[in-house]
Amino acid sequence: TSAYLDNPYISEEFKRNAENCRKTNLIKYRHQYLGEPVGNGLIPFPNLEIREIKEEELQMLDTFKNGLDWGYGADPLAFVRWGWDRKKRIIYAADEYYGLQISNRKIAEYIVSKNYDEVVTCDNAEPKSIDELIDNDVIAWAARKGKGSVEYGEKWLADLTKIVIDPARTPNIAKEFETIDYAVDRNGNPMNRLEDKGNHTIDATRYAFEEDMRSDKLVYDV
Repeated sequence: TSAYLDNPYISEEFKRNAENCRKTNLIKYRHQYLGEPVGNGLIPFPNLEIREIKEEELQMLDTFKNGLDWGYGADPLAFVRWGWDRKKRIIYAADEYYGLQISNRKIAEYIVSKNYDEVVTCDNAEPKSIDELIDNDVIAWAARKGKGSVEYGEKWLADLTKIVIDPARTPNIAKEFETIDYAVDRNGNPMNRLEDKGNHTIDATRYAFEEDMRSDKLVYDV
């Protein structure tokens, strides 16, 4: 029933840290500093930094990663583009293309129009769709995935120094990373993986960084 705001003896440094957390990650602030229950009490991505990303920040990066999760039926297609500061282990959400009933030709036209000339790592469930991207001048290949890749990929993302997301620039990435929760078993206990819903940009992000995950030597069974 109480939090640090009720304690007159809390240090100014602690207050500054709390205020910075409130501005950059409200969910983490509510859970860590106010003691509020957030989902099941566990935060999948405690390293989220939600703030404006200035164009000059992206211009300073020399590595970008693209991922694509195919849409079908009521599930949206999600294309994501991230800037990657490998040395500091920080990723920046640079762009997204997200929606229902987006044709392969339409997403290919978008990628080409933006001059994104890096590889797009795609969900391997639709090889014909990947071939269609290639036919439309997109450099694309299939994610290898493999046993344990989902859990490992989620752990790898959570272990980064920061995941920086600008809600104005990439609103769907921001929404999914902020609101995703852990899956629970039949008894309501959290499991070692995220919910398999509302996670299209998260899946696409895992595909985008698949090769980096492998090179980090935290190897999963493939």
